[in-house]
Amino acid sequence: MTGAQDGPYNVKAMEANLQSQVDWMKRIETLQLIQEWAKSEKAHSSPVFVNGIHQLRDLIAEQVADIRSSVSKEASHTIAVLANTMKDAAFDPLVDVFLATLLKALCITIEVIAQAADECIQSVLKSSRIGHYAAVPKLLEAYGSRNANLRKHIMEYFTLICNTWNPRSMNRHGVTNHLSKVLLQGLCDASGDVRAMSRKCFWALHAVHQRKALLVFEKLDNATKNKLMEEGGALDLTKLHAHPIEKNLTYNRSASFESRGDSLGEKNISLSRSSSMESRGDSVVARLYQPDYFQNRWQRLAKLKEARELRDCPFAPVIRKFKFKPLKSQGVPMLELDKLALQGPLRKCVSPVNA
Repeated sequence: MTGAQDGPYNVKAMEANLQSQVDWMKRIETLQLIQEWAKSEKAHSSPVFVNGIHQLRDLIAEQVADIRSSVSKEASHTIAVLANTMKDAAFDPLVDVFLATLLKALCITIEVIAQAADECIQSVLKSSRIGHYAAVPKLLEAYGSRNANLRKHIMEYFTLICNTWNPRSMNRHGVTNHLSKVLLQGLCDASGDVRAMSRKCFWALHAVHQRKALLVFEKLDNATKNKLMEEGGALDLTKLHAHPIEKNLTYNRSASFESRGDSLGEKNISLSRSSSMESRGDSVVARLYQPDYFQNRWQRLAKLKEARELRDCPFAPVIRKFKFKPLKSQGVPMLELDKLALQGPLRKCVSPVNA
């Protein structure tokens, strides 16, 4: 550590010169000095250099957010130089802080700052062949922004990741799983530029992990599917349904039939076992890859429940076979005395029954 303090690359002096109140020209000179230090340490990356850069990490990130475009551009260039010169293990702890500031700089309306930040992020992602996996959570978080330009850049970065990083390492770290979820949102995004970049990302994912891309393709609407096929060509959907479980089942079933030394009973037993295993495999595939599986299952269970209630009902409703005729209202017979009263002068002496 004494060599760094006494030599031309004094960490404490750099730390003092990178403060926000220092003149911007002095800060640019300090950033250029850090670049020279990184290029001189490219061959071995000594612990003194790594510890010094870790100590200056936050101050370098603050320069990216500076309003002055010259300072921000030089800071972005410094981060790109560090990413290309330092080893992956030494640069990985810096990715989280640097990328958070660079993504914020992308949303700035000053074109020079945004372009420098974009080039820096691309350089960071391409600097490692294995991949800086600390960048993936930051990219996923940034895609939730309302800024359509930022979402477009995020899909562009994921396309770059698929084209440059090691596919096996990506699968091991679960990058393809996260990418398939974001890609499904990007293909249905409200912005046309985001959708166009997402379609490019889809074909990049298809080249890395074909099955993940086909699963995303199945969940899209017909218009998006047609757009994808117009740009990239037809897709082989048979590989999606050819599950590894089903391949093993068909192989076991054919092997059981081809064995000539087995008896007929043994063949029937093997056939029943393979059919039961096949039904299990089909149920697993249906549960995992059919989006309306649970909805159909609930409807089927509701119908079974209703049938059971009707079957276990303790009484049976009786339907009347004969309908009763309604009774006609018959008039009250008039008394003889009342008839005489109505005909004669005794009109007011009618009984209350016929009044």
